[in-house]
Amino acid sequence: MGLAIAAAGLHPARMSEEPHVSEAGRYGLVHQTMRGIARREPTFALHVHVGVADPESAIRLVNRLRAHLPLLLALSASSPLWQGEATGLASNRTILFQAFPRTGLPRRFDGYGDWVRTVDTLTRSGAIPEPTFLWWDVRPQPRFGTVEVRIMDAQPQLDAVGALCALVQSLARLELEEGYAPRRLVYAQETLAENRFLAARDGVEAELIDPVRAVRVPIADLIADLLAAAGPHASALGAAEELAGVTALVSAPEARRQAAEAARAGVPGLVSDLARRFEPSGGEPDGGPSAVAVREAVRVGHQAADRAGTSSLLALENMRLEAELTASISDLRASRTRLVAVADGERRRVERDLHDGAQHRLIGLRVKLRLLEEANGDMDARTRLIHELEADAEAALEDMRSLVRGIYPPLLVDRGLGDALAWAARSAPVDTTLTVDRLGRYGPEVEAAVYFCCLEALQNAAKHAGEGAHATVSVAEVDGDLVFDVRDNGRGFPSADVASSRGLANMRDRAGAAGGMLQVISAPGAGTLVHGVVPTISPLEAT
Repeated sequence: MGLAIAAAGLHPARMSEEPHVSEAGRYGLVHQTMRGIARREPTFALHVHVGVADPESAIRLVNRLRAHLPLLLALSASSPLWQGEATGLASNRTILFQAFPRTGLPRRFDGYGDWVRTVDTLTRSGAIPEPTFLWWDVRPQPRFGTVEVRIMDAQPQLDAVGALCALVQSLARLELEEGYAPRRLVYAQETLAENRFLAARDGVEAELIDPVRAVRVPIADLIADLLAAAGPHASALGAAEELAGVTALVSAPEARRQAAEAARAGVPGLVSDLARRFEPSGGEPDGGPSAVAVREAVRVGHQAADRAGTSSLLALENMRLEAELTASISDLRASRTRLVAVADGERRRVERDLHDGAQHRLIGLRVKLRLLEEANGDMDARTRLIHELEADAEAALEDMRSLVRGIYPPLLVDRGLGDALAWAARSAPVDTTLTVDRLGRYGPEVEAAVYFCCLEALQNAAKHAGEGAHATVSVAEVDGDLVFDVRDNGRGFPSADVASSRGLANMRDRAGAAGGMLQVISAPGAGTLVHGVVPTISPLEAT
């Protein structure tokens, strides 16, 4: 096919056409949430995973590796060209990728619980679908029981990949066992951010800030001290030979080589050189020494992850469950608070309706009864007052009926959910079509939960869907659950409004109190769907 494989932090050539973004799965979601940013030229990074024994050690390692991230970026910088031009930056990939949100250096976390709370806020609010949408330079990966280092450019040669993998693994062991990085550097967020830029700009020729001495130190000096400290740990991991390759990254800067080749042979010549260098050394079938180095680095990573083993995953799972339990308790407290507030609000509404409606009508009836008593000989006046009294009494009764229907409709008690929903659909403030299927009689908590969720969803549709909107309500018993959907074709609203809506929170609380769940799906211009499932046997009945 005339194709060859090459690797670098960016493709050095100018893009001839706008990238096509797959709409399938994760990439479609990235495109949907990132909009035009996702269509910028693709970047290529080297990610290294380190197996860690427990969640707290993982966060401690994330915090301490932050001190080394600028150095790792400098060693790996391999994208000096952007759109076919040398920009003077060793890693254009770093600068381009930080246009995405949630990138760069993460802050320092107080512990695993702090990290869980941070991620939980972002996921529960709907800002991100799951934790891997945090694209920090280093992050925990609970799914694998690892810490993932993500700051490095992709490498043109496999030997460089092996050297960088060995360095990351050795650094991780060094920091967890000895705590090598100075505390002042670990805590110096602004210094680390500046060092990150200096590394992206100058690569291995950078001078990074040492906050302890308040001076800038050449990468070559830093790496000599670091390799001396990390060497015993590389030997313990079986990666000493690979670690020795780091010195070649300093003595022969990749970014400088690419820029020089582009100046000599143009971008096509640079691309050909990258493809040639990516090929296994000597064309050996087994991949040659370069591939062996990478396989050995991967083996080292696997050994570290195996040592973390089941205990790591179990510890992470326990922490996750503990965080979920804490969040559930918090949600339960908030739900109880909302239920009390709703109950108080409903009590005030009943008092107001009784005062403004039935009470006023009954006072009027009493006044007219006195007038009737005083109209002794005036038959016309007596007849008129009697007719007025009849009308007022009927109006008072209707006020009371409406009030009672709002509290707990008699139809729901006497004839069940289907008839009560039919009445609600006929009297709804929005045009409504009802479909019910195989409904029987259920406990009062179950019927009330479904009825009032559907009723509030219809009221929300009337308020927010817009003029001329239509709603459909469907309820069916499916495998021991009552499943209901209230859908409208109205304006819809953003997902952030779904999370913050008090009315929707009330519906979730009501469904949850009956042992069920409720989900709201909406988007601007796409209408709104309220989907709920309530068991036909409520928790109260089950006990």
